[in-house]
Order: sequence, then C-alpha cells, then structure tokens
Amino acid sequence: MSNVIYAFRVSDELFRLTTEAIRTRSLATRRFETVSSTALYGLEKFLDMPDFELMLERASTIEDNGENRVGFRIQIDQKALFQAARDRATTDPTTPATARFLLTVSMLCVFDCAIRRKVPTNAKKILTASRAITVYSAQKGGRHD
Repeated sequence: MSNVIYAFRVSDELFRLTTEAIRTRSLATRRFETVSSTALYGLEKFLDMPDFELMLERASTIEDNGENRVGFRIQIDQKALFQAARDRATTDPTTPATARFLLTVSMLCVFDCAIRRKVPTNAKKILTASRAITVYSAQKGGRHD
C-alpha cells in the first residue's frame, strides 16, 4: 500500500508530548499504539472539534524544532483525513500547515479527548459506596482489599 512518511526533528517538549499521548492512547485502547496511529486518532478528534481555534493557539505555543527524531506514516487511504486536518489547521492560505505542526495539534487533541471523556453519572455513587464499605469493614476489623 502506498504511503507518505514524514520524518523530522522535534523539541524535547514535543517529544514528551508525543510519548505521553502514545501512552495515554495505548492505555485507552489496551494495545501498543504507534506515533502514526496516535496522530491519526488525534487528527480525527481535531476535525470533530467545534472550537478548534483554541487548539491551534495552544499548539503554536509549543516549541517544535529540536534534536529528537520522530516520524509518522500516512497511508493512501488516510490521505483525505490528513489533508482535511491540514486545511483546517492552515491559518495563512499561502502557507499550508506543516506536518510537524499537525503532529503537535494531533497529540494535544489526544489529551483533550482523554480529559473530555465522559464520567458515568453513577461514578460518584459507586466511589462513595466503595469508601463506605471500606470504612465499615476496617471498623469491624474485616479485610478491605
């Protein structure tokens, strides 16, 4: 299958952001994710964001050039997604958003998605009930695993 590979050097800040986004995504999927799979997931989320301008502003504050090598692959069937994200992230019509900037945006979006993940409405009740059982068990001298 045809693909395009982007490879470049990134700052320590962007490298850390990327590794943490991969870790976050891997824990969510319970699979080892790659830079490419994490970036594409983040770009999907970026395209779904109604308030994407804030994400672009946040991404522009992150130092991106540095000594750490990173690369990601866009397969031919993912080109439309990548191009749509690039078009949306382009603020100056004469200069398209760079792949490095899209990487930054995508990794920020992975975190944004993790933060916005809905907490079940009964989570507080479950947590409170669990604490009550643990306290009661401890007071009675019972086990509290």
